[in-house]
Amino acid sequence: MTDTPTTVPLATRVAQQDVPPGHVVAWWLGGSGFIFKTPGSARVFIDPYLSDSAERIFGAGNKRGFPRPIGAEDVRATAIISTHWHEDHLDPGAIPAIARHSPTTRFIMPPSATARALSWGVPRDRVTALTAGQSLTVGDVKVTAVPARHEAGIPGWEAPDAMGVVLEAEGLRIYHSGDTEYDVRLRGLKREGFDVVIACILGFTRQFPFILSRARDHRWLTIAEVPVQRRLRGRTLGILGILGFGRSGQRTAEKARAFGLDALAWTRTPRPADLARAGARAATFEEALECAFVSLHLPLTEATHGLIGREALARMRPDAVLVNIARGAIVDTDALVDALRAGRLAGAALDVVQPAPLPPEHPLWSIPNVWITSHTGAISAEAADDAWSTVVEDVIRVRNGLPPAHAVPELRGEVITTIEPGVLPPPGV
Repeated sequence: MTDTPTTVPLATRVAQQDVPPGHVVAWWLGGSGFIFKTPGSARVFIDPYLSDSAERIFGAGNKRGFPRPIGAEDVRATAIISTHWHEDHLDPGAIPAIARHSPTTRFIMPPSATARALSWGVPRDRVTALTAGQSLTVGDVKVTAVPARHEAGIPGWEAPDAMGVVLEAEGLRIYHSGDTEYDVRLRGLKREGFDVVIACILGFTRQFPFILSRARDHRWLTIAEVPVQRRLRGRTLGILGILGFGRSGQRTAEKARAFGLDALAWTRTPRPADLARAGARAATFEEALECAFVSLHLPLTEATHGLIGREALARMRPDAVLVNIARGAIVDTDALVDALRAGRLAGAALDVVQPAPLPPEHPLWSIPNVWITSHTGAISAEAADDAWSTVVEDVIRVRNGLPPAHAVPELRGEVITTIEPGVLPPPGV
């Protein structure tokens, strides 16, 4: 993009960068943050996270994953776009400083984020609330908000009006997804979650939590010291209970069958064809809870929040293991801790927890028959490659005049309207 040495501060490089007609120059700020500059010298920043706010608010588990590329006081932007209100997108450590040092910058965000920006001292006439389908022009750039999904999975952290944005300048259209799901079907690319379920089942069946804890103490165990280990194949009690039966549940059932487990599935919308394909049997909620392994594959909704509480845990077998790769708040954490401490449950494998991240002093860390995998169950190099290749495939299709294979459904037939800068909900909203 430029031959300017990288030792020159980014703010200087952006200011000095010439942009030829028909082009837009972009700089990556780390995370989902970008700067876009046009021939008309418009500088549009999207989701600039330029402080350590997340670490200060949530603790050391939320350290920056990349160096701060530019100081907030050095930002000179035509517009700052925040795609939703979470602190690594609407940065409380950067937005007020930008507003002070760059007095002509406009701030564009969903309605749910505006009250925060105003409370930080950003002038009301410089804040614009934008919702999907609306657009405005800043400099020579047309900014259009498009539907986006950001399912935080934690009560109080919902971002129902999160947005992606389409920037139009110089005959180019640039889509920024705003750190949200591009399309729900991308979830199908995440094959690792059900691998984690099977790994946890194998680990608890072979008493790995106990054996590995002793290994960390440099202890070689005698056979008599090892708790009873079991065989999966042929066990009459080796039943996998799956709560919910979408893609994740189905793939878990298929893998479980390969190990000789009998898969039972509880779902409010049973589909016989899916059950038959996965080799699973329909079960009631109570029957699923009586399995040797209960694996959760549910979205977090009002109906599922706290679904696995004291009553549900009391129905589980004392030799059962709970596996949660879904959402932490589906399980009542306090009730789970009590059940484990009382020996009413053989173990728990938790890829997700509530609260998250789990504080260092939380009792779950010290319970020996608990595995906590820090929400890494869906992560792998291959999953990342799959997700990127899907997005790139659609970019190529659009470039070639074809419709994207994974278009955001809500955009089909969407009517775009235009609003004036400075439009906000009434004070206090």
